[in-house]
Amino acid sequence: MRIAVTIIALFSVASSFSQSIGNEWIDYSAHYLKVPIVNKGVYRISQSQFANALSNIGLNATSVDPRNIQVFREGAEIPIFFEGDSDGSFDPADFLLFYGEGNDGSFDSLLYPSGRHPKPYYSLFNDTSTYFISWSGNTGKRLEILSYTGPNGRTAEPFFWKEEILDFHANYQYGERNIYGSQDPEYTEGEGYFDGNLGSFGYLGNVTKYVPSSMTYTAQPSLQADFSTALVGTSRTKHITEIKYGSTQKTGANLSYSQFDLVRSQFKMAVSDLGPSTTAIRFESKALPPPPPDNIERAAIGHIRMLYPHQANLNNQSFMELVVDANSDTSFFELSSASGTFTWVFDLENEKTLEVQQSGNIIRFLVPPGPKRTLVAHSSAVIQNVGSLKAVGTNGLFTDYASFQTSEAYLLVCPQALYNGAADYAAYRLSKGYSPLIATIEVLYDQFAYGINKHPLAIRNFARLAINEFPSPPTQLFLIGKAVNAPISRFKASNYYDNKLPSFGFPACDNLFTAGLIGTTYEAAVPTGRLVARSNQDIADYLDKVKTYEQQIENFTDQIDDRLWMKRILHFAGGTSDQEQELFASYLRNHRLIAEDTLYGGQITTFLKTSSAAVQTQISDSVKILIDGGTNLLQFFGHGAGGQLGFSIGDPGLYDNYGKYPLFIANSCNVGDLHNEETGTRTLNEEFVLAKD
Repeated sequence: MRIAVTIIALFSVASSFSQSIGNEWIDYSAHYLKVPIVNKGVYRISQSQFANALSNIGLNATSVDPRNIQVFREGAEIPIFFEGDSDGSFDPADFLLFYGEGNDGSFDSLLYPSGRHPKPYYSLFNDTSTYFISWSGNTGKRLEILSYTGPNGRTAEPFFWKEEILDFHANYQYGERNIYGSQDPEYTEGEGYFDGNLGSFGYLGNVTKYVPSSMTYTAQPSLQADFSTALVGTSRTKHITEIKYGSTQKTGANLSYSQFDLVRSQFKMAVSDLGPSTTAIRFESKALPPPPPDNIERAAIGHIRMLYPHQANLNNQSFMELVVDANSDTSFFELSSASGTFTWVFDLENEKTLEVQQSGNIIRFLVPPGPKRTLVAHSSAVIQNVGSLKAVGTNGLFTDYASFQTSEAYLLVCPQALYNGAADYAAYRLSKGYSPLIATIEVLYDQFAYGINKHPLAIRNFARLAINEFPSPPTQLFLIGKAVNAPISRFKASNYYDNKLPSFGFPACDNLFTAGLIGTTYEAAVPTGRLVARSNQDIADYLDKVKTYEQQIENFTDQIDDRLWMKRILHFAGGTSDQEQELFASYLRNHRLIAEDTLYGGQITTFLKTSSAAVQTQISDSVKILIDGGTNLLQFFGHGAGGQLGFSIGDPGLYDNYGKYPLFIANSCNVGDLHNEETGTRTLNEEFVLAKD
């Protein structure tokens, strides 16, 4: 038989930030298909792809009026080009086109309670966005065709604006930290993916970045390029960063900021200062007292954006985004060096498809009045068939959780692969008078996070809906599945795969899922727990122990011997020096006074580390005898890591304590961290909680 241990997370830091629930765009009576998109481009869905996707959920495409087909991204309908929908029939030769782009950091902005979101162009979790396709009774948005009728006396515009964005994400910066180097689990303004550190001293040095600026239009010297950037401090010091540009290294900005602050800068550059192919941007960290080597000033760059005037030339490209100035009258464009055959240019903001007239490698089109905006010029060769088109969920319908109206709901969230085990657990809780409601994380991603996988707002928004819409707030939020901290999940495929049910913040804290939704900023609105299961067998083994433990509680007897073990507490102190040992032992003595008081009447046995080794592995017979006989609480104070305590209590298989499973409180580093990942191993809490019997 084996001991079971529940590890308690001893911190709960949260924030009362708010936003919409994320499902406002959904018509629960309509069916939806979804398309994952990673890269910018123009995408095509054919009639056969559409028909096959519908057939997979038992629907027939002939019943769909294509004029009602709508495409959504992040909760907003986007206009599409549809060839052949005007007759109300989606015929074999018909198709639809839409402009798609991968996931950026815009949705992540809702994670930052300060509103100071540092990374608009790069997601914390995933580079893939999801486009949803529906066909309810509403008429879909279309890109109206604007025919090319010739310049009609108009002079061709001599240039367009070209946007260049360089995003830097080699390192994860933790944001604000205290004097001990610890950071807040909340997302703070300096937190996210940034470039490596720059600094004035030591190995860091200053940094030069090169922004593409080919084919700059210089015929109007008065034109200026717009430059913007964002940096964060990464040390507890004051910072001064000078930004220089061009071959002569003119100063564009001098930035002064402190500690882990986010600072943004924007300035203009004369077109004469731009390079013929790239423009050098120099970031220099200026020395501040004290002098080296004591100065540890460091900062990091998040991104660079430059908008510059580009010649009316496509530079032999078959796809290019063109930014055009606001115009009160129709403008005429004539672009040279086009590669391939161009039929349309998309004016997405104006919801127009601009017909192209092409002569050789020169394309001509008219641009209707509108604000400053981006056009998408593309040849037919770069149009891509979507790689995947499948239904939402199992039948194309979203689950309307608000309609359940469950009072005092016991919310369970799990990945689809663990649904059977979670359903067994829910059935047991139902038999005990609870009101369980299961949701799979895959469904929550689509419904509450716009299809962005691994995004924690999927769970937070689901909990928000239950709090706002149910007759009474949920009583529990039970997460079933392994989590891996986002910074170690983002780039490593094995960790990303193992991150079955993500957590929130860094260091990850599940209480943040509902923090601030009711009550104070740092108060979890719903009591939250997690079972770090990787398989349905893990859930089954855990459930067996829960049943056995709760059965003992229910089958109460008045015999002291049957209940005495529930008063037993074991204390372990594990310092690495005599001073630490005495400090940790004194903490436990204070706890002992509380536990032995009349309100609890605990029986405490204390074990002090006797070895100078980092981990004392020798286990006394007394420890085993006490645990085998039943102990209600084990408390450890001292050093530790994810895999073990400084005072090892051995493998769970050493003990024979069936049905007498203690609570474990570990006051030490990382022992209760459910969100670390070491491939092929389990953390201490996983070993004990998931051990059979």
